Amino acid sequence: MWLPAVTLVLFTQNFTGDLIGRDFSAFWLAGHAGGKPYDSLAGLAKQSGWPSVAVYNFTYPPPVMFITRMLAVLPLRPAFLAWNAAGMLLFYLAARPYCPKGFPRILAIISPAALLNDNFGQMGMFTGALWLFAWRGSNLCAAALAIKPHIGFLVLIDLVRERRVPRAIGWGIALIAITAGVFGLSIWLDFFHHVVAFQGSAVVKSTFAVWFFQSTTPYLGYGPFGWLCFAIAGSLLLARNCNVWTAATATFLISPYGFHYDMPVVCLGFGVLAFERWNGLAWFEKVLVMLAFSVPALVYFGTWFASPILLGGLWVQTREQRGRPVQYERGTGRLPMIQR
Repeated sequence: MWLPAVTLVLFTQNFTGDLIGRDFSAFWLAGHAGGKPYDSLAGLAKQSGWPSVAVYNFTYPPPVMFITRMLAVLPLRPAFLAWNAAGMLLFYLAARPYCPKGFPRILAIISPAALLNDNFGQMGMFTGALWLFAWRGSNLCAAALAIKPHIGFLVLIDLVRERRVPRAIGWGIALIAITAGVFGLSIWLDFFHHVVAFQGSAVVKSTFAVWFFQSTTPYLGYGPFGWLCFAIAGSLLLARNCNVWTAATATFLISPYGFHYDMPVVCLGFGVLAFERWNGLAWFEKVLVMLAFSVPALVYFGTWFASPILLGGLWVQTREQRGRPVQYERGTGRLPMIQR
């Protein structure tokens, strides 16, 4: 019963809460920054009368600028609401073919990760949709996941398995060429310089204390050695059974960098598992599944809780879905005849 209450609170905050300083404000400011979104946005924020204490930082690859330019056409709050509505719609459409008959599909867009994504105004719903489309055979979406490579890198497993790597690379080159043609090649140089100077140092030095209550990957809480241990354990489990759900969960054990709002696919995967296999789960497996579904909210107690829970949840996923891979006819979203 907690989901409807949290949904009401967060959506009310979306309409009435202060948007300045949320992650979305950086997207909106970047759309007003012309061809220099990787310069400090603090000056532009000051011109808009925003407080200087907030962090305004845009660290996304140049293709995202096509979206930020469109967002900049609208005032801040309408842009924020349009951004969230578009993300929810796209994720809902991407999730539909993965939902078993009778599964409440609305859960896909009101999971803990989805609600947090909407509150921050982040990209989790978009990257989650790209992930789901990519695992159904879209090479364009696989290439587009490069906008968050630390979240989308395990799609490479499906690309290799299905011999789709050359086509995905072709789409990636096309995206780079189009972006360079529209914004100039220097935009890519600015991007790489900014990522190394800001994002890289932020991850290594753990610059932002608030990340200890938002990050769901093991590096920040357990250090390099702990991260390596979780990454190895997650990789070994993934090797037992790799599909769209297990790869999504393993991402947050293998990647050094990821947040609660990046996890809509993980939440959906555990929701589907609970729906399909609940009666066959042991009591401790049910606990692990429920906790794993709730990780985006539980991380507010500290990033240390996320990795052990996700590792346990991944163990359940690989056991319960063993021999039952999530596969769909390419381009249709339907199960192959042998599985129907």
